[in-house]
Amino acid sequence: MKKIRFIKISALVFIVLFLIAPSQTYGQNSGREGNFEWRLRDDGVEITRYNGSVFEVIIPNGVRQIRYGAFRQNQLTNVVLPNSIKNVRITR
Repeated sequence: MKKIRFIKISALVFIVLFLIAPSQTYGQNSGREGNFEWRLRDDGVEITRYNGSVFEVIIPNGVRQIRYGAFRQNQLTNVVLPNSIKNVRITR
């Protein structure tokens, strides 16, 4: 009887640790903030797309890179980059 109870408790702990905990531990890997679409990479946040319609954009501090084509099909005339930017992909 004790073995069966131990197995049931172990199975419940397994389910909690491997199915529920990872989503809470790692958080969100991508999303949308204002007019920006982003994803979390190993080296920081990457802007993947800009969906706004203004002529000037200020990239938020903490963004590490901008993906190729992120500002495609926009009428931007000015982009302000923070010191946190390490890479702007201009080719694929």
